[in-house]
Amino acid sequence: MKKILGLLFGLSLLTGRSLLAQPVQLGVTAGMTVMQGDYPSYRLKDSFRILANPGFGLFIRRPIGSNAGVKASAYFSSFEGDDSLDPDLNGTRVPSRFKYPFIEIQISGDFSPFHFNLARRQVDFFVLAGAGAVKTTINNTDISDDCPIFNLVIPAGAGMRIHLSEQLQASLHAETNLSFSDCLDGYHGLTNVKDMYTSLKLAISYGIVPEAGKSNGRNIGCPRF
Repeated sequence: MKKILGLLFGLSLLTGRSLLAQPVQLGVTAGMTVMQGDYPSYRLKDSFRILANPGFGLFIRRPIGSNAGVKASAYFSSFEGDDSLDPDLNGTRVPSRFKYPFIEIQISGDFSPFHFNLARRQVDFFVLAGAGAVKTTINNTDISDDCPIFNLVIPAGAGMRIHLSEQLQASLHAETNLSFSDCLDGYHGLTNVKDMYTSLKLAISYGIVPEAGKSNGRNIGCPRF
């Protein structure tokens, strides 16, 4: 846990300003992830079935004004696919099914084009985009230069954020991550279509407002909760 928090802190410093001198939000995330790759992850014909895997994560977000923010996050979930979901693919590959965990590290920016009130609480509609990397753990699969374990991704999505109190916020958003490779499922297909995955994430965050120290800005006081 300390390594993950340290990693998030280090990623956040890439925004160019120290978090210790700015208001920040610390949060946790829970979600579901569906893979879209060479292996099918859902069935719509005859019967409905979807291989959505639960996930969780941590993040640090720094608001920029009232309409934007920058976030560094780590998210843990699993990719899963099963050829039996598509009758044309069933029995054509060995293995015909896979499921393995992944770690997603992401830096993203969000922008709220409009706000509205719900039960006297402000709700923000926001869009997001950024850059990230996915570390996969694949067993019994040959990994070549075309199928790296470490993959770059581009996330994009939209969602809603509600201000429960001055410090407490909750959000729900959907995002799609497009990979730069065809190997998120450990299988390099016959086409050059890039793999991608979609996540639905529910987040809770709490704001921290550090107190400024001396007027010269060299000393920073203890955070005020």
